Amino acid sequence: MSEKHTPGPWIANHGGNMSRIWGPGSAPANYPVAVCSRIEATVDRHNADAQLIAASPTLLSACQAVVRLPGLAMNRATRAAARQCLAAITQAGLPPDPLAAALDACDGELEL
Repeated sequence: MSEKHTPGPWIANHGGNMSRIWGPGSAPANYPVAVCSRIEATVDRHNADAQLIAASPTLLSACQAVVRLPGLAMNRATRAAARQCLAAITQAGLPPDPLAAALDACDGELEL
């Protein structure tokens, strides 16, 4: 699937009341992928939020990998994790993975 977002890895640079998140080729002359402004959050919380945003491409890749686990190898816990990953992929505005239907199809084949 072709991604519309800026590919990773992303990095966060913190300074003053603002953090900038940069993708490959976006720093320093071009525009950042995202900017976090600290209004009322503590510096630690603000920096943690920026780090989480910067981790987005890696988290997306991890979610996509979990969703692609072979259906027969999934137990209930793995299946629950795969459903959470599908929810995250959908929340990111990406189309559902074609393998999402496999989760529903293997209902009766789960290991205990």
